[in-house]
Order: sequence, then C-alpha cells, then structure tokens
Amino acid sequence: MTPSVTNQLDEDLAAKNKVIIYNNSKNEMFTLNEGYSVLSRRLKMEGFKTYSNPGDITAELLSKAGVFVLPGPREKFTVTEINLLREYVDKGGSIFVTMGEGGEKSFQTNINFLLEERGVMINNDAVVRTVYHKYHHPKEVLVSNGVLNRSITLAAGKSIPGQNLSESNNAQ
Repeated sequence: MTPSVTNQLDEDLAAKNKVIIYNNSKNEMFTLNEGYSVLSRRLKMEGFKTYSNPGDITAELLSKAGVFVLPGPREKFTVTEINLLREYVDKGGSIFVTMGEGGEKSFQTNINFLLEERGVMINNDAVVRTVYHKYHHPKEVLVSNGVLNRSITLAAGKSIPGQNLSESNNAQ
C-alpha cells in the first residue's frame, strides 16, 4: 500500500524534486494504484517517492510536491484550488495533466481555465487514423519525427525546418 500524503511526506521534503503526488480529490479517471501502478513502480525504482492525495488541494500539500499529477479529473476545481495551482506553477512547481477522449467537456472539469493561461488546452477531440499499420486500433497512433503542437518546439528553443521564428507563430 502506498503511504498517505500526511505521513512520511515531511521526511521526503529534503528531496522535493523526487516527490510525485497523484491527486484523487476530483474523482480522477486513474489513481496511483489503478492505471499508474506500473509507472509508480518504475519511478520508485529510480528513487522517486509517490503519494496519493485523497483530500483537498492545499498550499502545504503543493509545497511538498516536485510534480503534482492530475490524472483525468472528473469534477470541477474551485476558484481557490485554481489559484493554489496557479501559484504553485508560478513558483516553479510542475503539474502533469492527463485527460481522455472528449476532453474537458466529457470529463465535466474546468482544468482548461488554468491551462489556457499557459498557452495549452485540452481539446474535445481525438487523433484517429485510417491506415492500420503496426497498431490494430484507430486511436493507437504512432507519430514519428513529428510535432503535433509547434508551440512545444518553440518553447524548447528548437527551430522548425522551413520556417523562421517570426512566421512560426502564425503557422499551425
């Protein structure tokens, strides 16, 4: 069983960048034990500590996280929670958000309120392919040597072949 957030977390504060907290307060689609158990085991092998947060999102909780994971929230965040998450990111914290098909609309959440401030958003669509090569399901897609969002490339400081930086902001 994974340790609770309130227990043992203070011990790990010294190694904050190695602490990953999975949120469970918004009826998340996946949990640390269901959906992320293999990832959690691999992270632990690499020296990371993983915790599950069944309670409210607080400033104290976020201050102890190297990465705060929102694995498919299915309830709306309060204004206070959005503000706490915004402050956490502004102070250098990392948030990892996952969603499923249908995005924010089908998950009944308001996470885009926070994400859009950073130039990212969860779409209400899915990538579907029509040619079945390597994978046997239309939603299992291999994107090789490609960039789905050019903003990520620009944020990483990489150049896009055939475009200069001034015109890359308009191309998508």
